[in-house]
Amino acid sequence: MKILTNLSPLTWENDAVIKMVYANDLSALFPAIGFNIGAALLFMLIASVIFRKKEGM
Repeated sequence: MKILTNLSPLTWENDAVIKMVYANDLSALFPAIGFNIGAALLFMLIASVIFRKKEGM
């Protein structure tokens, strides 16, 4: 279960916020932000491909 917890993006975000607030450490913040932006771009790309296919019906 610990492995699945470490794969969760929510865990990354929580760790980054805790480190930023309590330790003033920004090193965990940038990978978390990068992953979220990357995932958002991937889902937008998938949605645009699916929408384009449905539009051509």
